[in-house]
Amino acid sequence: MNKYFCILAFLFISLISDAQLYRQHLSNFTPKDYGQKNSLYTQAVIEDKQGIIYVGSAYGILQYDGISWRTISIDNIRISSLACLNNTIFVGGQSDFGFLILNSKGKFEYQSLAKTLPLKYQKFSEIWKTLVWKDKIVFQSDEAIFIYSPKKLQIIKPKTSFHLAFVEGENLFVKERNLGLMHFEGGDFKLVNNGNLFADFGVFAILPLQNLAKLVVTQEFGLWSWVNNDFSKITLPKELEEKLSSAKIIGAKALLDGNFALYSEKNGIFILDKKLELIANYSLSSGMRSSEVRDIAQDHNGNIWMATQKGVNRLQYSSPISTFSETSGLHGNVQALAIYGKTLFVGTSDGLFENVENGSNSITEISQIKSTVWSMKNTQKDVWIGTENGIWIYDGKKYLQSNSSQSLALAYIPEQEWVVSSGKDGVVFYDALTKREILKIDKIKIDAYNIAYKILNDKSCEIWFGSKTSGVEQIHISKNLKYSFTSYYGADDGLPNDWVSALQMGNNIAFSTSIGLLKFVSAQEIYNMANDSTLNISDIRGYFDILKFPKNAENRSITAFYFGDKNSYANLDFYVNAISMKDSMPDDYDFKTIQLGRFNIIQQAENDIYIGGDDGMVIMRNLTNNRFQYPKPNLLIRNIVLGDDTIWYGDKSYSGKIFLVPYSKNNIQIDLASSYFENGVGPRFSWRIEGIDSKFSNWSTNSHILLLNLNEGEYKIHFLAKDIHDKVSSEIVLNFTVIPPWYRSFWAYLIYLILAVLFVYFLIQINIKRLKEKNRKLEEIVRIRTKEVVEQKEEIEIQKNKIEEILKNIRSSISYASRIQNALLPSKDFIEKYFINHFILFKPRDVVSGDFYWASQQNDKIIIAAADCTGHGVPGAFMSMLGMSLLNEIVISKGITEPAQILNVLRKGIISALKQKGEIDEQKDGMDISLIAIDLKQNTLQWAGANNPLWVVRKTIENIEFIEFKADKMPVAIHEKMPSFTNNSLEYFKKDRIFMFSDGFVDQFGGEKNKKFMKSKLKDLILQNCHLDMPSLKTLLNNEFQNWKGENNQVDDVVIIGIEL
Repeated sequence: MNKYFCILAFLFISLISDAQLYRQHLSNFTPKDYGQKNSLYTQAVIEDKQGIIYVGSAYGILQYDGISWRTISIDNIRISSLACLNNTIFVGGQSDFGFLILNSKGKFEYQSLAKTLPLKYQKFSEIWKTLVWKDKIVFQSDEAIFIYSPKKLQIIKPKTSFHLAFVEGENLFVKERNLGLMHFEGGDFKLVNNGNLFADFGVFAILPLQNLAKLVVTQEFGLWSWVNNDFSKITLPKELEEKLSSAKIIGAKALLDGNFALYSEKNGIFILDKKLELIANYSLSSGMRSSEVRDIAQDHNGNIWMATQKGVNRLQYSSPISTFSETSGLHGNVQALAIYGKTLFVGTSDGLFENVENGSNSITEISQIKSTVWSMKNTQKDVWIGTENGIWIYDGKKYLQSNSSQSLALAYIPEQEWVVSSGKDGVVFYDALTKREILKIDKIKIDAYNIAYKILNDKSCEIWFGSKTSGVEQIHISKNLKYSFTSYYGADDGLPNDWVSALQMGNNIAFSTSIGLLKFVSAQEIYNMANDSTLNISDIRGYFDILKFPKNAENRSITAFYFGDKNSYANLDFYVNAISMKDSMPDDYDFKTIQLGRFNIIQQAENDIYIGGDDGMVIMRNLTNNRFQYPKPNLLIRNIVLGDDTIWYGDKSYSGKIFLVPYSKNNIQIDLASSYFENGVGPRFSWRIEGIDSKFSNWSTNSHILLLNLNEGEYKIHFLAKDIHDKVSSEIVLNFTVIPPWYRSFWAYLIYLILAVLFVYFLIQINIKRLKEKNRKLEEIVRIRTKEVVEQKEEIEIQKNKIEEILKNIRSSISYASRIQNALLPSKDFIEKYFINHFILFKPRDVVSGDFYWASQQNDKIIIAAADCTGHGVPGAFMSMLGMSLLNEIVISKGITEPAQILNVLRKGIISALKQKGEIDEQKDGMDISLIAIDLKQNTLQWAGANNPLWVVRKTIENIEFIEFKADKMPVAIHEKMPSFTNNSLEYFKKDRIFMFSDGFVDQFGGEKNKKFMKSKLKDLILQNCHLDMPSLKTLLNNEFQNWKGENNQVDDVVIIGIEL
């Protein structure tokens, strides 16, 4: 199996180095990015030690810090060349040259050197080259070369005219028209040996080559080797020679990795390796907006910056990641990959695509196959392509459609020379050599999701089919095509209810799912583990279990997987990981910036990793040999703004300067920058204020920090930047002091103190004077008021004596009235004569009462009443005495004994006595009454009531009967309607108890919720205690009343009469 697996790997990687695709992330910057007022045409580019990029344009210098662009305006100068020495930017342009100098706010300003020249040397056309040579700067024009050092500016004139100058190592060269290649020595330029070879054609670069040789780059006659004063033309492949010639090379530079970058007017830049073989060509097909490149520079991150006719390009040359999508001609979701000879095939949901041209970055569509490509497999001779509309076979020359049946998944089994296909029409086996169908199993129709196989000891084959919705199918097939199959689905078999993909892991099989990798535990393995001879292996069904590979992958979706001997590759959820086969530890370091949506396929060819997903394809170059290590990100403070005033521009690195911030401008904006950029991912920033923040802020892509309403004091703010690999920049600490407002300064507080002391002093003096005057006035007032108080006291004593005398008389009168009222009430002996077991609970609210009880005897009838007169106290007492007087007259004098008739006559007497006429505003004084006439001889009673009822409680053997006679709803007084009172009769029995009462008891407020006692509660109290004799019942009612009332005042007079017949 391993032998054949190596064959498959070889088929995939063969000749891939001859067809490599390079399409690293490319950013195009135009006036939309760096300002519409700036020119689209750029001519020079350089990086300083801070990582800031400078670009020469028609209207000045563009400056890019990784976050934002700035313009350094230089009036009327078109910038042609730039150089950086000791972090100073030197500028060459149209009729001028000079350098950038910092002002006090850290902002660059241009200072001309050309204007310091004698007038006769100030006339030159353009500075084509600005070069660093040793510790000097060389400005080269057609008319002269100016060599600048801080103490000297040397001027060298040509015999004809200068073309271009170059620095190689310690050497300064120039090509002079019609003379040839010159070398600077002894204070002047001299023709090098055989330099006249280049007298009539242009030299555009001199670069170090291997073994102390030099590479001379020309436009018309290609590349030359310069060794020991001998020049020899380098023979390149004809195709490459023609490309370079037609491109019109105008410059070249050595790159950090030892390769060479040649830039041109017609076809972008060419990357040649140390052997001068073409690696890549970046041009319009790579996403550039222009193929005319005027200058290039490589920054400290390895990116190549290009000044072009249509803006500025940044190529992530050092990144191993090349990305292909719709902008490079690749359309649809990438689902399959294969390499055949020099051709890379990419199968997508839109069809089949290929790349065949060496060094080209473009991908073209195969017009013959316009159908979704699901799977591709290399056999020893061909590439089999499974599509929605059938299987196609490519033999290196043409495409042949084998059939039109859907093929969702393919597998090549080299041990049997079989190609297996699965689709909606079933599973089909083909002879890989004859390409003929040899077996079809139409019982297995699943939406196949990859196929994996395993060669068993008996040379038979176990083939597994994953699916997107319907579990897993297993076929066991012998070499002579006899087979059996088993279906597995769902939780009972250990599978999730969604997709399952079958994976080839050498001669083993795994299954990727939304919850990680699974393995199949066979019936034989279960039987061996059980070690139970009573088991029948045919009764055992295998199941799927978690495969603990890679580590920490449980419950993480794996949609793409590649198995390798040293490293395997798989996506864990959203990131691809390299998995070391030594410890199965996943590592996503190299893949964090790859965003392809859902990952569908991963392949490896030599040292390159191919990754396909819904949003395109990524190729990781030389990953297994050379992991590219980005340097830790740089960090710059680019702006410090107070209100509308920028106090620091950050064109140079911040050196710890302490800024003084007026309190009136204590809202501070700080702009950070970092040139870190990796495949579309930029830096993140964090910060903290020393002494205020205990830890740094959360990492954020926001580079603008706004501090509002800062209090006065000294501040230290710590800043950090971090890349996507968690490499952290060096820390920058910004120091500034917020100056307190003048009214909180030291001198202000001193003045406040002096003023406060003076204020207190004058206040004390004023108060002393005022107090003395006040004391004098108070003494006079006291004298006068003392006299008045004495007089008032004597008058109050007289009034007090008078009031006490009046109160004494009133109390005496009320006490006398009480005695009169009590004298009118029936005596206890009178009622007790007829009813031994009775009680009268009589509780006036005041000394005299508006409630009264009355009793009289006429022949065999005892007449008893309980009445509640209008009002209480003295007014109520008057009404009660009027009522008792009228009752005596009605019953005793007139002999009326029927209760209703008594009340009718009583009402007339009250109306007459009070002269009531029924007018609207007239006081309607009267009484509520319950009156009973008990016939002792006949054992009957008659009763009538005005608003107050009669209760009868009768004990029987079985229970207690409660009888209530409801009163007429009108008082004994003038009323809207005054019919005759109702006369009620009842035959009573011995031991019957009757109760009459006013509303004083039931209307009393009290209890926990301070509510009225209510009739229902009084009724329950009487019924629950009817076993008591009447005096005991009276005591109980009195105690209950007092407890209920508590600390509340008595609201009304109380009378209750209870009689046992």
